[in-house]
Amino acid sequence: MSAAIHARRIDCSPLQWPSRISDAPASNGDGEALTIANDTTWAIAALSIFGVIARPWKLPEATWSVSGAVMLIVFGLLPWSDALKAVAKGTDVYLFLSGMMLLAARKEGLFDFLAGPIPLPKCQMSGMLTRVYSPNSIR
Repeated sequence: MSAAIHARRIDCSPLQWPSRISDAPASNGDGEALTIANDTTWAIAALSIFGVIARPWKLPEATWSVSGAVMLIVFGLLPWSDALKAVAKGTDVYLFLSGMMLLAARKEGLFDFLAGPIPLPKCQMSGMLTRVYSPNSIR
């Protein structure tokens, strides 16, 4: 008789919403919690990709990608520790992108522009500078 009573015991604790979506059980029989987390993650990723490609309101691409990453962390779909590990692992990507920007700057002539002569106003060209560097001083 006592075994039958224990088998019928019902958990009457109040339902609590998990503090993070990832704290929800992976499956409650029909996989609803896992589906919510997956659907939310895919929706955030899709909105971020759309924002990067379409650039609504002419906002920079970085705004959309960073906001998507922040939303994943805020909604608890990605723990802070994993996000920081991902940033730390990206050094090769950051170096590659920096190199590409340097190559583009070289192609566009940025370094030639920066290395060019600095035009000085005529009132500053006096004294020794005038004798040594002024085109009129060479005779």
